[in-house]
Amino acid sequence: MPATNAFTDLSGRTWTLEITTGTLKRLREQVSIDLKLLIKDKLAALVELLDDPERFVGVLWVLCESQAAKLNLTPEQFPEGFGGATLEAAGAAFVEAVALFSPNPTRDLLRAWAKKHMEIGTKTAAMGVTRLEGIDLDKLLNDAMRRADSNGFAGNLPLLPASIPAPSPSAN
Repeated sequence: MPATNAFTDLSGRTWTLEITTGTLKRLREQVSIDLKLLIKDKLAALVELLDDPERFVGVLWVLCESQAAKLNLTPEQFPEGFGGATLEAAGAAFVEAVALFSPNPTRDLLRAWAKKHMEIGTKTAAMGVTRLEGIDLDKLLNDAMRRADSNGFAGNLPLLPASIPAPSPSAN
């Protein structure tokens, strides 16, 4: 199993994220990311970065560039290895890499935030699915049709030829 600061892309390549003081300069110069600012204001900038896939993959490229060079992977090819689940795994690996770079208590704070963030996402998704599954589509459609009828909308619609049933042979 890869380290927690590692993830696997859609092509099965494992990437390990490591942040050093040299990385800080490259992040600022190449993608205008100041790591110190990511962990300010209740991690708002970190959340914003993780919610912007294109920008986040740019950050990942800076962190993975030397690994990619060994694979002869270009900056244009690198993003093709990312989809929803990969971005999620890369996000968790990135937060862990930032935590590993940070002194305590920031390290503990980032790890606690990451754990809680995942729990909130899982619980929110489960609640959303439960609400959607509880929708009675027949009732919803019938209510909509009643409202349309009460507004005189449905009665003014012309009949389309396809909606007129053909006479049955027994009716002759």
